[in-house]
Amino acid sequence: MLKRMGCIALFCCAFVACTEDIKPAKAGEPLPAIVGVDENGAQHALSLYKDKSGVVIFFFPKAFTGGCVCENAGFRDYIGKYSDKGYTIVGISRDIPETLVKFKQIYRLNYTMLSDPDDKLAKSLGVNGGKRDTVVVGKDGLVIKIYHDVDAPTHHKSLIGNL
Repeated sequence: MLKRMGCIALFCCAFVACTEDIKPAKAGEPLPAIVGVDENGAQHALSLYKDKSGVVIFFFPKAFTGGCVCENAGFRDYIGKYSDKGYTIVGISRDIPETLVKFKQIYRLNYTMLSDPDDKLAKSLGVNGGKRDTVVVGKDGLVIKIYHDVDAPTHHKSLIGNL
């Protein structure tokens, strides 16, 4: 029994040490140097947008669900307006790349999607991957604002007015 408790204590300490290394992004700070896997299984560094465009990184819980379809379609339909303001859209969910590629094809989504099944990207950006959160990053690579628990049907419209 003591041996098992010692293993549990060791695991807990190791988990805390790992999570302490993650310093979540905050407004006014540089976007952390993070790389995700896109819908095609390729590595995708969020730093590639620095000095090229701002980036709107929105997190959605699960592809093919009502709110997520609505939210993604909104960003799809407004992508030109975001582009006109100098922003690129990136969607992130816990779904695996194979699911995201199907989701993107069926709903004709016209932006990069990243897979974050273990919430590493979400944690490094200071959000909860299971929630509807958005991180706005300026062209200079600094986090402008983090929005938590956004409204799926209206977020793409209200956000564009704040950029």
